[in-house]
Amino acid sequence: MLIIDSDALRRRLIDSQINVADFARVADLPPATVSQLTRSDRRVTFKTLGKIAKALAVDFTELVKGDIVNDQ
Repeated sequence: MLIIDSDALRRRLIDSQINVADFARVADLPPATVSQLTRSDRRVTFKTLGKIAKALAVDFTELVKGDIVNDQ
């Protein structure tokens, strides 16, 4: 699991001029999940992070807090 940088996500949403509900629809995620991720740094799966990065058209590393480490 990775830690998503809530500040980076929030900035991207503001820059994209998209609200949480509309972004959640584009990213195919529950609005509550996106809302939680914009409020505080949280652990996310690669799958969720991938959906967010794809919907924002950014590399997922731009949204990760800290180093990317394989926990296996």
